[in-house]
Amino acid sequence: MTKLWKDPAFRAKQSLAHRELWKDPAYRAKQSAAHVRLARDPGYRAMISEAVTRALADHEKRARHLAGRYRAAATLLKRESAETDRGVARRRGRPSMGKRNSSAVALRECGWSWRDVARKLDPNFAEDPDAAMDRVRSAVNRAVRSKNRRLSAMSRKLYTTIEVAKAADVPRATLQYWIKTGKISPPPVRLRRNKAVRLWTDAQKKRIRTLSGAFKSGPKSRRE
Repeated sequence: MTKLWKDPAFRAKQSLAHRELWKDPAYRAKQSAAHVRLARDPGYRAMISEAVTRALADHEKRARHLAGRYRAAATLLKRESAETDRGVARRRGRPSMGKRNSSAVALRECGWSWRDVARKLDPNFAEDPDAAMDRVRSAVNRAVRSKNRRLSAMSRKLYTTIEVAKAADVPRATLQYWIKTGKISPPPVRLRRNKAVRLWTDAQKKRIRTLSGAFKSGPKSRRE
């Protein structure tokens, strides 16, 4: 395995596979829940504390640890300095990207052509007008899509599983049983405040409330 990890192609393949896994909300929720369980385990915390104590007791390891922290701090300071310099340069007469995008959307709504909007807002219009128009067009499309998403999210209320169960007048365990047996198609698991939850739309809540009378109340007990 050590020889495999020395191969750059193998490392790149593993890194790509790991990134693809982390794009899955269910996988992220599962990993987050596992980390929370580990963090609550006193034995695990004691083992980590002991390992850190042993590592810091070794002068060579401690020096490497401090050097890594210093490098991270220097990188952070360099990044913050570059961002400050960019902000100063922008304040010297060039508006921020968000303000330019908002102005471009407003001008397009007033009937301005792409060329006129790019000429007014893009500082590099004289070098390449076509590229400037493409940049402005992409920025306006992104701003419009973002605005539509925000309006859609504001107009659509989401409900937790407990709220849906209360609306359907059934226990939460019964709703979970219907999901497990395939009687109800549930929404995907999402992360909300570092917790794995299912968020139901208003239409799904109304459908469950309508179907709750036709379903059984849940699994029968062993005594029955």
